[in-house]
Amino acid sequence: MQNLSFKVFIIIKLIERMFIIKSFVNTYKQVICSKYFKYFKFLKNLQNLQAKILNICTKKAYLFIGKLNKYNGEP
Repeated sequence: MQNLSFKVFIIIKLIERMFIIKSFVNTYKQVICSKYFKYFKFLKNLQNLQAKILNICTKKAYLFIGKLNKYNGEP
């Protein structure tokens, strides 16, 4: 009987450890994911900024080409 209670005690301790490890892993995942989320958000903002700069440069290039065409007498 004592052997059975010892086995039950061991099983309970193992289950407790599993829950502790699981909670630690979940916490760790949340920390890592939040850091990556901030990083991806930064990258997305950077991509948006690059797109805006490209858009502005393209508009200015078309305006410049339009002025050149006007000076050359082209419509």
